[in-house]
Amino acid sequence: MKVARHARAPSSFTRSVSGSEIRTGPVLRGAGGVAATIVLGVGLVGASIGIVGVSLAGTSGRVGLSALPGAGAGAGAGAAAAAPAVDRAAAVPDVPWLTERGDGRWVYGRGSGTTPRVLPARESGLAIDETYVATTVPNASGQSTVRVRDRETGRKVADVDAPIWISAGAWASGGLVVTGYPDSAMGADGGLVLLALPDFAAQVLVEPRPFPAKLGTPVARGDVVVSPSGAFVGSNVCGVHLCDTQVVELATGRVFRPIQSEEGFLRALTDEVVVTTDDDSAWIAALRFRDGREAWRVRDGALLDPMAAADGSVAGVVGSRATGWGVASFDVRGRQRDLTPRAGGGEPWPRIWRELSTSTTAVVGQESFGEAVGGPGNRPVVVLGLTGADPDRRASTFGLPVEAEWIDR
Repeated sequence: MKVARHARAPSSFTRSVSGSEIRTGPVLRGAGGVAATIVLGVGLVGASIGIVGVSLAGTSGRVGLSALPGAGAGAGAGAAAAAPAVDRAAAVPDVPWLTERGDGRWVYGRGSGTTPRVLPARESGLAIDETYVATTVPNASGQSTVRVRDRETGRKVADVDAPIWISAGAWASGGLVVTGYPDSAMGADGGLVLLALPDFAAQVLVEPRPFPAKLGTPVARGDVVVSPSGAFVGSNVCGVHLCDTQVVELATGRVFRPIQSEEGFLRALTDEVVVTTDDDSAWIAALRFRDGREAWRVRDGALLDPMAAADGSVAGVVGSRATGWGVASFDVRGRQRDLTPRAGGGEPWPRIWRELSTSTTAVVGQESFGEAVGGPGNRPVVVLGLTGADPDRRASTFGLPVEAEWIDR
């Protein structure tokens, strides 16, 4: 499968649209596909949210895991209890992953310790699951060809010409869901398309259309977000401040539109709510996508590396200059629980490796996952349980063989 992802630049999380730049947030890729990408206003940079020594491009944000074994760090407002201590070793989840290295090459593998495969230079990574790896390349029609590879062997299974220029995608129930633009000019909304298994026939889920005038300019499509069950997919199209968000129930094709020309960048999706943030770290909110009503709201905090859990909660790196930074979760009522101690002052903040995380487990590292894959040696990580009344925290390591397998066609 070839996928053209030229509408995004995962290394720098910025992209140019008609001469202007829109920042995009961190990208999750794991066994369930892409979990979240946010289109942000150009004003959201490390300095504006009070992060010391942090780059949203994922190139300098690091966490000192030596701080994680101790409990008793300060909790944010609404936290139910202090973060538990790391008490025993654990294995990194054995799930397929796909990421972009610092040199721009896309690499995929499984869990820790297995030989990674490097994809051809012309292909841009899109999504991975237990069976397939999907990538894109542009084609002569100004749209995208999706290349599907067998995950275990790396061999090409199919090339599928998509009806749009693809900017993002994720595996979900029934196939690969992609979004983007009608063509490489990126001048309108390409909607959402399902490339359905087993033959990858294209089914339009959300119709293409002109960008809504109320969104202003520039405008960009965000990522494809999948609920933990795989039953729902979501995506948004955003200007600098305002967004339109669509959620599709894949079994029925029903489309929900919880946000229409309003504030709220899509961060995560459960089977009940969309979790959104503004572009100034003023709030985190969950909206029931079936009726658009607010389920909960937390004020004065940022949400980075967000991911939805199987029990309906949402985890991410949260905090502020005043409270410090750590991994926390929000339950279905918005009650916050710290899962790691907070790093305050000039201390670096943690990164959730969503590529290796699951709907019940989060892997927390010292740097972005792409940096870890591109560098030598083992990395210390902490494996966090996300569900249950008393989630545990366990120490582990992540490492890959020095030699990688190169796929040349």
